[in-house]
Amino acid sequence: MKYLKLFTLIVSLCLISCKGQNCNKDYISNYLIDYSEERNYNYCELVNQSLENDSYSIRSLSLLEFYDGMTYEHGAVIIEIINKIGEEKYLKALNNISPDEKVKLKSYLHAGFDFTQNVNFKDKNLKTSFNKVYAYLGKDY
Repeated sequence: MKYLKLFTLIVSLCLISCKGQNCNKDYISNYLIDYSEERNYNYCELVNQSLENDSYSIRSLSLLEFYDGMTYEHGAVIIEIINKIGEEKYLKALNNISPDEKVKLKSYLHAGFDFTQNVNFKDKNLKTSFNKVYAYLGKDY
């Protein structure tokens, strides 16, 4: 009986944490949350851990696969993370990503600058806002 109660508690907590992702709704849309839940990862957890300078989370979040309109939203979230933790910490987490990963990340960031609601980045771009990240990812396509 004791194990059944423990099991029930664990399952309940898991279900609550999966559906109740603790996110900053200012820059994370429900679309990103729903998409991540469909693919069995916790987007908000990756964002929160990235904001705490967790290198694995920063790298994982930056290299997730997104398509169409979600690339814009995801790019805007990455911009916020870089802005909050700084370019040096962000780049340290991206150490040795492949050329294909650099292209993917650069496309997310370019899209993110088009989408971001942060007034500090209005009419700005990757090169002018995060010059070190721009240099690491390489010249524009």
